[in-house]
Amino acid sequence: MANVRQYNNLVTASEVITQSFTNQATDQALISNEIITIAELAHIKPYLGLDMYEELKTQNHNSTLTTANSDLVTHYLKPALCWYVRFEVMNEIQYNTTSAGLVVNTSDFSSPANVEQFNQMKNDTFRKAQVLLDDMIAYITHEDQTNDYPLYGKDGDYSTPNDGDLAKKMNGIIFYSKNLKEQQPKIWKAGGNIRGNEAFLLWGRARDGQDTEAIREWIKERESWAKRHFRDGQKFKGDVEPNLSNVAGVVAQIKWRVLGNLGERGMKDVILELTKKLEGRKDNMTNQITETSKKGLENKVKEHNEEIKDLDLDWNGRVTYNKLAKVFERGIGAYKTNPESVRPNVQSPEQWAFARVNSFLFVMRKGRFQGGQHDTDLLPKDHPMKKAMDDAENQKVRRNPDCPDGYEHQMPDGSYMCGKEHGGGGYGNYDEKKILDFLNIMKEDLITQIKLIKK
Repeated sequence: MANVRQYNNLVTASEVITQSFTNQATDQALISNEIITIAELAHIKPYLGLDMYEELKTQNHNSTLTTANSDLVTHYLKPALCWYVRFEVMNEIQYNTTSAGLVVNTSDFSSPANVEQFNQMKNDTFRKAQVLLDDMIAYITHEDQTNDYPLYGKDGDYSTPNDGDLAKKMNGIIFYSKNLKEQQPKIWKAGGNIRGNEAFLLWGRARDGQDTEAIREWIKERESWAKRHFRDGQKFKGDVEPNLSNVAGVVAQIKWRVLGNLGERGMKDVILELTKKLEGRKDNMTNQITETSKKGLENKVKEHNEEIKDLDLDWNGRVTYNKLAKVFERGIGAYKTNPESVRPNVQSPEQWAFARVNSFLFVMRKGRFQGGQHDTDLLPKDHPMKKAMDDAENQKVRRNPDCPDGYEHQMPDGSYMCGKEHGGGGYGNYDEKKILDFLNIMKEDLITQIKLIKK
């Protein structure tokens, strides 16, 4: 790995202020080279991959950018990076560390934003940066640039997930996990134990390009862990509400940066529900629905139920106000806690929430989603999407005379295991080494749990 930390940053403080700050008189001293470096490492490098990032840094420092790389840096990378730098520097602008501790910066002619206003501004800043970054990735991967960026997505000797939608989801989980650790420490401590916390640190180091034996071993371990814990959020596909005693599996998945069977949105919805409960907002969420929004939801219920009366559906397509209100509330929460998922033309939480409601009404009428799946726990049991999900969860079963009961079922990774269902079959011709390795892993997990109990 080349030492590109010695090279110039990809943007300057002056460029950051020009492209992302309303106040062009902002003091450039607030935007240090270290902050810009942090923004590059946290938000640009993981998407480009180590090899392409090093190439751009080297060429930019030596003023030898190729035509293709110059176009990319000037028109796509710099605009996105400027907004990410603004996102990273906002804490420095709002707060100051003194001998008396952390204090809020104030002015004789204005008052600082409160915590909620500040967080909304940070979320909106990140959303804008993500919009520009998505545009950059779309440009790099477009067929017109097929041969221009051969190093895109390459990470030296080993690779972490970095392809298409999965890459975006994984980076969304990375950002989300950092926020969760800082803003909801109670939830963060609810799962993942000691090794989970180590996984959180090791993943960050791996994404920063560090290549050590410990990181290599952890990457292998993560693959095994992901297979064993893929279904850890299964209970939340039903009516189970999350609390600090049952959310451990989802928290652990977030620490390990693993997308389980809930998917990215499902995992975040679980954490959002628990956050509202812990903050005392769970029972008062209706206060977030204004009278105007309430009337809009009531009209949608009436119009939808009237429309489906003449449709010959094989499922119960009716909706209630309470069901749509729940979808709406989740949309509000997603807008505030998951800004990277919000489209650039959306101007308010309510607009995003109503878009989610419209998407839910579509699947209730048509039996399929227009885009990504969401709120599947609110679908009726006889809905075709619900049945399809149940079939996927039940997994494929086939005959195998070598298994004790004559059957084997498909695991999430595509391999097969004896038994009609997970945990119900045992092995016929088994690999003794694999069994011993599995038992050793279980032993280590048990030892960790015992240590935690003793503490």
